[in-house]
Amino acid sequence: MPTILEENGFSVMVFTLEPNEPAHVHVMKDRKLAKFWLGSLDVAKNRGYRANELMAIRRILKIHQTELKKSYEKIHGTK
Repeated sequence: MPTILEENGFSVMVFTLEPNEPAHVHVMKDRKLAKFWLGSLDVAKNRGYRANELMAIRRILKIHQTELKKSYEKIHGTK
C-alpha cells in the first residue's frame, strides 16, 4: 500500500489489492482510517474520524485531487 501523500499527519494511501473499485484513497492517522472516492471526494468508509477531521481531510484531498488521481492511475491503470 503505497503512501502517495503525507500532510498534517495524515497519510494518504492507495491499496494495491483493490483494482475493481472506482478510484479512491485511504487516509490514516492515529489508528483512524477513512476511504474517500477520488471523483466526488465523498467518504466511502470511516473508522474513527470525527466530522471536523473528515472535513479537514476532504480539504487536503481537494487541493491535491488531480495528482492523487494520477498516482492512483499509475498504480491501477486508467478506469
